[in-house]
Amino acid sequence: RMINMDSEAEGSLWISCAGGLSAVSHIPVQRVAAEGEKLEVKVSGLMGGHSGSEIDKKRANANIVMGRFLYALKQEADYEIISYEGGQKDNAITREAICEILVAREDVEAVKASAAKAEDGLREEYAGTDGNITVQITEEGHAETDVLHPTSREKVLFYLVQIPFGIQKMSGSIEGLVETSINPGILMLNEEECKIVSSVRSSIDSAKDALTAKVCYLSEFLGGDCVTEGDYPAWEYRKESKLRDIMVDSYKELFGDGPEVKAIHAGLECGLFYEKIEGLDAVSFGPTMKDIHTTEEVLSISSTARMWDYLVKVLENIKA
Repeated sequence: RMINMDSEAEGSLWISCAGGLSAVSHIPVQRVAAEGEKLEVKVSGLMGGHSGSEIDKKRANANIVMGRFLYALKQEADYEIISYEGGQKDNAITREAICEILVAREDVEAVKASAAKAEDGLREEYAGTDGNITVQITEEGHAETDVLHPTSREKVLFYLVQIPFGIQKMSGSIEGLVETSINPGILMLNEEECKIVSSVRSSIDSAKDALTAKVCYLSEFLGGDCVTEGDYPAWEYRKESKLRDIMVDSYKELFGDGPEVKAIHAGLECGLFYEKIEGLDAVSFGPTMKDIHTTEEVLSISSTARMWDYLVKVLENIKA
């Protein structure tokens, strides 16, 4: 038996989760010397969140938003890309992205107008989830610097526009469960390459493999490559679970009502143990936490106290 405490919703027992991996794309780039007005484009004000448990909340990803803006900007002004950085964790929905571009002096106002238009549209599009999205332009003065070669710039833009994000498929057997998703959580541009790290999740191995192959094919199409890291298995649902029965009964004994027993899309450690230990009976629970993997993450102290009492009750009933 295994009791996992990596859940973040009091009143829920988690009994299955998705597997996942990190797909790391490397797109080679070349640079050329250029001169012009240096502008910083900053996408911020997004909610972010955990790319597993909160991917169903339809929140925006700053890397995707930046890609959309840069692609649309091509119609309004000529520009070159100097640098780009977005996100720090592939399993966190990207909240902020910064791109430095070079433009002619006469195009500065067009870039600002395009940013204002994009911001208005995005706030309307994401009202209720990311209504405070900002697309901010900051002038950084005249500069002589290396920028992406036009071909390399187009490769980066093509990747950003084409990389999938969010829910790819809902479960056909468990209502309300996200089956397959992807989150391009990290993008880093240096002198030689653009590196993108995406979290791929699915409760179905074939779907996870197919989505990973799609990301890798996109990378290879652009002259790059793609490797996978941290592959972890799904935690499969058990129809019969003595531990689950004990934990449900213990919850009722302590709190009156029964807990919600559910499968989730986030990844838990249980799958790793489940794969190695034949016949493992596992259940996950935990106190209430909110906005995990963001700077607003909070843990309820009162919930922690109740879940401690619950754990003690479960252990007492197992021993009995």
